Amino acid sequence: MPARHAWSEHQRIGALNLYARNASAFGAAEAQRAAAFAENATGALTLAIRLASHAALIEQLRSSLTSRTVIDQALGIVMAREHCTQARAFAILRSASQHSNVKLRDIASAIITSVSGEPPQPPPAFEHD
Repeated sequence: MPARHAWSEHQRIGALNLYARNASAFGAAEAQRAAAFAENATGALTLAIRLASHAALIEQLRSSLTSRTVIDQALGIVMAREHCTQARAFAILRSASQHSNVKLRDIASAIITSVSGEPPQPPPAFEHD
């Protein structure tokens, strides 16, 4: 029987291959059932891929929020120490990051640790009502 392909949004995500000892084992009814199964499997695979993508995006956004919080705290520290604007404080952090080849988030974390005596804590969990 020819392969039944699973398509999602114009992209192939799988194939269903059926094998038999003799060529006449699959008729129109079997082909129809295989097509229906492939269609259902496509829906399940598409949903699983979408859920995995959303989970990855949520984790990326959480990480970004944590990094942003750390950088904002470090900006405040630099602004207080240097008596400068936020833009100037960011330029200082960015320059330190580029010259030391260390991520901006890590430079910010080191600044917070040097002031507070402990590493930055993650922001409180976002809870909605």
